[in-house]
Order: sequence, then C-alpha cells, then structure tokens
Amino acid sequence: PVTRTFFVGEASDLPVISLVTDPAGFFSDTTGIYIEGTNGIPGRCRENPVNWNQDWERETQFTFFEPDGAGGFERVLDQGAGVAIFGGCSRIYPQKSLELHARSRYGASDFAYRFFDGVDIESFDDLVLRSSAQDWWRTMFRDGMIQTVTRHMDLDGQAYRPTVVFLNGEYWGIHNLREKLNADYVAGHYGIADDDVELIEGTWGGQSEHYDAFSDFLDANDLNDPDAFAYVETQMDVDQYLSYLVAEIYSANADWPGNNLKLWRPRTAEGRWRWMLFDTDFGFGGNANGQASSNTLALATEPNGTDWPNPAWSTHLFRRLLTNDGFRHAFIQRLAAHMTTTFEQARVVGVIDSLQAAIAPEMPRHTTRWPQSVSFGSSWEGNVQIMRDFARDRAVKVRGHVNGYFDEVSGSARLDVGVAGGGQVIAEGVPLPRQDPAAPFESVFFRGVPVRLTAVPDEGYYFVGWSGAANGTERDASVVLTGTAALTATFALGTDRDEAALAQTTLGPAYPNPTSGTATVEVTMAAPGPLTVRLVDMLGREVATLADGPTAAGRHRLSVDTRGLPSGVYTVVMASGDVRASRRVVVVR
Repeated sequence: PVTRTFFVGEASDLPVISLVTDPAGFFSDTTGIYIEGTNGIPGRCRENPVNWNQDWERETQFTFFEPDGAGGFERVLDQGAGVAIFGGCSRIYPQKSLELHARSRYGASDFAYRFFDGVDIESFDDLVLRSSAQDWWRTMFRDGMIQTVTRHMDLDGQAYRPTVVFLNGEYWGIHNLREKLNADYVAGHYGIADDDVELIEGTWGGQSEHYDAFSDFLDANDLNDPDAFAYVETQMDVDQYLSYLVAEIYSANADWPGNNLKLWRPRTAEGRWRWMLFDTDFGFGGNANGQASSNTLALATEPNGTDWPNPAWSTHLFRRLLTNDGFRHAFIQRLAAHMTTTFEQARVVGVIDSLQAAIAPEMPRHTTRWPQSVSFGSSWEGNVQIMRDFARDRAVKVRGHVNGYFDEVSGSARLDVGVAGGGQVIAEGVPLPRQDPAAPFESVFFRGVPVRLTAVPDEGYYFVGWSGAANGTERDASVVLTGTAALTATFALGTDRDEAALAQTTLGPAYPNPTSGTATVEVTMAAPGPLTVRLVDMLGREVATLADGPTAAGRHRLSVDTRGLPSGVYTVVMASGDVRASRRVVVVR
C-alpha cells in the first residue's frame, strides 16, 4: 500500500500531523481503540469495560508538515508507525491522547527529525500526541507552560510543541507533541543504552532491589552523620532532586507525589537516581487542590497521607532527607531563589502570554470540533487568567507555608545582590541576574537559615571578594539573614592578579552552567606539578580530557566544549598530587 496526504485550502500557524489508518482499528466495536466498544477492560477511572483501556497498537501512516512561512506547508517526515491510546484517566475524555511508535516492521525504526527547538535530538523512537489531560477542559497548554518555565532547572521533563492533527483527513484538533518518558528518552538525552537504564514508577516497593536497599538505608541511619549522607549522594542525584521538589511544590501539582512519579538510574554500580517531571496539569490553578493557596509542602511531607495523592511511601524519601540539616537548608533557600528568579511573576506571565498566542488562532476550530474542550469556567481567556493570577499570588503563599513548617525559619528578608566587574553570583545553585551595586538585584530569602552563595568570574576576570552581608575572598560564602541586607561581589581583570598570592590548589565551578556550548572551569595551582582534568559522563566514562601533564603554578582557565555531547549531567574531575576535586556541568539542548 502507498499512502499520501494532500491538504487543499488548509491553513494553520502550527505544524500539522496526518494520521491515516484503517478506521476499524479506531472505531470498530470489537477492535477500535478510540471508543467504549464491546471488547474492553475496566480501569483508569471506568468500572465498566471499555476498548480504550486495551493495550492495543494499530498501524498508521504518520506524516509531519512544517509551516513554510508563506501560508503553506512542507512535508518533512512521512513513514509508517504504530499508534495507541496514551494516558490514564484522561482516556475517558472525548479527545484522547495518542502515543506513536517507530518500529522497523512499519518501515522505519525511528522518527528521524528534530521536532523540538532547544532539544538537540534528531531521532526519536516514541512520541506522544497529548490532548492536555485534565487541562483539556481548561487551557490546552498548562503542563507545557510549567515545563517551559522550568526547562533550565536540570529536570528530566518533556519538550512541548503544539500541533494540529488530522485523522484520515478529518480535523482532529490541537494535540501537544511531547517526548515519551521511557528508557528511549534516557538513551536520547544521556547516551545510555536502553538495556542499561533502570526506570521505576508508582509504588517503589518490589520494583527495584537497588531502590529498596537504598530506602532501608535511609531508615537505618542518622542522615546528619556526614558519612551516611555522603553515601546518600552516591545513590541519588541530590541536587537534581532538590530542583525537582521545587518545581512540583511551587507549581502546586496536586496529583503528586503518590501519582505521576517516575525515576531512573544507569544500571551500573555508580548509577544514581534522577526524577522525571511530567503531567503537572493539576498545578497552577488546574485543580481545586492546586491553587495558589494550596500547601503542597505539607502534602509532600505528610507521613500518614491517603492512598491518593500522598501515601506514606511517596513522601518517605523527602521526609527522611529533611532530617539532614544541610539538605533541609538547601531546599528552603533553593525554593526561595527560584521564587525570585524562575517563578518571578513577569517572567511566568510572559511565558503564559507567548504560549497562549501560539495556539490562539487555532482555538475556535479546535473548540468547534471538541465543544467540551476548554469549557470549564466562563471562557478560555478566563481559564488562562487563572494561571496568571497563580503566578501573581503563589510566592507569598509558599513563603507562609515554609515559615509555618520549619521551626528555624523566621519569615523572609530582602537580600540586595550587586556585582562589580565581570562575574555572576549563584545562590543555592540558582544564577541571579547580573546587576551592579548601584542597582542591585532584589532577592528574597528566608531568615534564620543560611544562604549559600558562589561568585563566578567571567572569562578574563578573577574574584576579589565579598562586601556587605559577607566578607572575605573565598568564592563560596554563607549568609544568615535577620533583616534586609546588601551584598556585593567584586571581580577584577585577571591581569591585575598577583599570582604569587595563590595558596591553594582548587577547581572552580563551571560557567555558564547549564551550558549548550562551551563552558569554562578554572584550576588554581598552588605550586608547579602534575595536573589531570577530565570530563566524564554519568557512567564514569571519559568523554574529554581538558588537561594532562606538568602544569605551572597559578590560575588556568580550561574550556569544556559540550557542543558534540547529548543533554545530560557531566562531571569535571581534577587530580593534582593528593588534591582531588570535581564539579558538575549540566548540558542542555
């Protein structure tokens, strides 16, 4: 068979996907995957048997058209594929999500196209055409918005691109093209073979011997013991988990943590667990329990929660880690740092407005095809406004939740951060905007808990010192706020530096970080000697050698070229005599 799709007189600002398939495979009472039918099974919020719950895959011809900028379309991909119903309880809605599978038996073993800007992956085994799940009733882009806002946060989330789908030539409405979170996703982003990925979801118990043993360790040890917490850091990516918690809790995802929970690790002795962000449609006002006032911090730390959404097993890890002072303080102040930057109202509203504008021309036709879609509330614009209002109101509510939950927190205070010279300040792993001392960046952190700050010089500069709330010449500083305070990081050109004053062999942080191109790390040698600096991936495999051999005393800037590397987390490892150090680099596409 040969299948071709032609559009005559059609127009859209969005990419267009054509699916051509045997109608019986979608709509037959006995074999149709899209209907209740007569050959189904119960589950996913339906007690009676329905066809759409069956694990059935149908053959389809998948054709992808890009807008050509002149009112027409360019066919960029045309191949056979498998199609199945995707999602949980959202299957009961009239418009359903679909998953697409590239398989050699259909003609091609992958979808060889770069679908997403900013994702440097040109081949996908699986794709999702998501109908926006619960948000189908509200905005059609809530999860895409949340993941766009948090894209830079080292979260294993899903790229987002709205498309228009035609099924057998019939207009089928807006579907959000997304990555599918499975072992193939990990392979594409991290270069780890599918068979080397351990991925678990839902109730952890019994799925993974590695995680079960790790969970037992958490219960059997005092996590304030430095050795015990050092072991924790070998089992999970603690820094990534902190960012994941911030994204879920601030967004008020009320369908979590006992649901929509996945984590993965490389199946090696050194493999550490990382968390995946997905299905956040209950957040940002998308559910009665996902409002700006919703205390998601209490939800995520409840030891005696209900089966949904927060049974005890789902809050266990977070509760145990909070017994460690360093982790607890890092969580508190990282949440504060992201509220000041990532979730700053104007920034979030700008993303909302941009994504709304992208699909606005298509919404009248979409709602004509699916009258129940975005029918919740008074209007589509009113539903979108709920997200803008959430962006305005959430920070104040979250600060109240933190202040009420943690005894050592005594309210919030402003920290004005200025930069003199060429450099940047990183607060709890979050880059702060560069502003000079005359007009410093007005950040807000919690009082009574230390804020960790790092000064990162630009190329050609070195760090001179802190002034104000902290003093000294070490790049890393800690500030405990009791009220409004100011802090300035001063940098100077490297030619002004007296290299003879360098007294320690150190490895500085990588910058910019995250990076999509070339990053820089700075090594300070207290005396001449051997130096080895390597870049390794999550499996410990060397992917680049930055230095290897005798090195003079002084400051050395080394370039880390990541342009040929897939997205992921890498480590710069330094060795010089008895000195060992490492710094993490996040590569994003």
